[in-house]
Amino acid sequence: MNAVGAWVWNRIQEPQTVGGLVEAIASEYDVTLDRCQQDLFALLQDLFAAQLIEVK
Repeated sequence: MNAVGAWVWNRIQEPQTVGGLVEAIASEYDVTLDRCQQDLFALLQDLFAAQLIEVK
């Protein structure tokens, strides 16, 4: 897991919205909202497939 993935993992220990995560990542790191959303969705799908997160 890269630094952004670790950052996301730490943030999602408490309930978060995807939109809130996208905005927070985009403001923390030098990335466009579109790229951030694509990468975040991919990470969350991987975590969900591995049964490491719950989506509500």
